[in-house]
Amino acid sequence: MKIGFISLGCSKNTIDTEMMLAHLDDARFQITGDANEADVILINTCGFIGDAKEESIATIQEVAKLKKTGKADRHGLSGRTLAGQNFGTFARNRRRDGSGRHSRHCRNG
Repeated sequence: MKIGFISLGCSKNTIDTEMMLAHLDDARFQITGDANEADVILINTCGFIGDAKEESIATIQEVAKLKKTGKADRHGLSGRTLAGQNFGTFARNRRRDGSGRHSRHCRNG
């Protein structure tokens, strides 16, 4: 199984991502930097400031589109976007007012 990993946000997230990648490697998962090759995409999000939340939501939505096209069967989330807020409500409000940039930063450690 090929795992793609997207890490967003601060240097703490980068360290957390590197630790998760090491565990996946130890478990003999294959890591890919190409989202189009991945069976699963994991997104380590950041949500301390508004721009970081917007970047996280845009990335999550972009990854969800891959699933609709038959790529990346599954995706998972970790990090601060999920902590202390209702993700669905935040995403719906973002779509309603049209705010936010659509950007993506792919890194695989």
